[in-house]
Formats: sequence, structure tokens, C-alpha cells
Amino acid sequence: FGADDSPLSTGKYVVTRSNQQLELVVNTSQLITLGENIERVNLHNDKVLTVQPTGSKEVLITARATGFTQLDLYAPN
Repeated sequence: FGADDSPLSTGKYVVTRSNQQLELVVNTSQLITLGENIERVNLHNDKVLTVQPTGSKEVLITARATGFTQLDLYAPN
């Protein structure tokens, strides 16, 4: 955790392919950027990860617990 007990940010991750894997340490965050607007987000296990929109092309994910999950980001067709 940071000085104010907020999760530590590990930087920015740019999505470049339709299937990518990312590993996070518990209590760290990662900014995920898509090359186009994100229309919908589907998180498969919210006990492991939280997702917060930060812009039309970005979400902030935070690792809450050890485990595995899947995050689907949908762009308009």
C-alpha cells in the first residue's frame, strides 16, 4: 500500500491484442488502455480484482486477493 493506504500503481498497460495475460501483486493497481472506446466491461471474479473506469479508453484494475480471473473489454463494432 501507498502512504495513504491506497493500492500502489504499477503503471500503464496498453492492450494490443484480443487475448493478453497480465499478472499483478495483491494491493497493486494497473491502468489498462485500449486503442478505442470501451463500451462494456465484464469481470469474471470480483473477489480477486476491482475495475474502475478512468476514461473512455481506460480502466484502472486493482488486485484485491490472490487468484485468477478474466476481464473482458468490449469496444463498439
